Amino acid sequence: MKLDPKDERLLNKDEVTERVKFVAQHFARLEKSGHFPGRANLGRSRVGWYLSEVLAWMDDRKKERDLGLPLYSIASWKIPPQYSNTPPKP
Repeated sequence: MKLDPKDERLLNKDEVTERVKFVAQHFARLEKSGHFPGRANLGRSRVGWYLSEVLAWMDDRKKERDLGLPLYSIASWKIPPQYSNTPPKP
């Protein structure tokens, strides 16, 4: 599912849990194994998940079910990292 850029936003932990009924520990396990979109660090003790990535992850689970594919065989939500030509700041 593709979002209009103006509809993109970050979801907090409660909003992600409301959409995908997992406990926090399971989200952490899926993230660590690369099977759930990674969190964005927003501050020292604040994180969020991009709505578009969570929706794409959910859509992938539906496609896998409909096509009879193994769980987590599709990963369209993974976005390749964007590299700039500027060197990192020390």
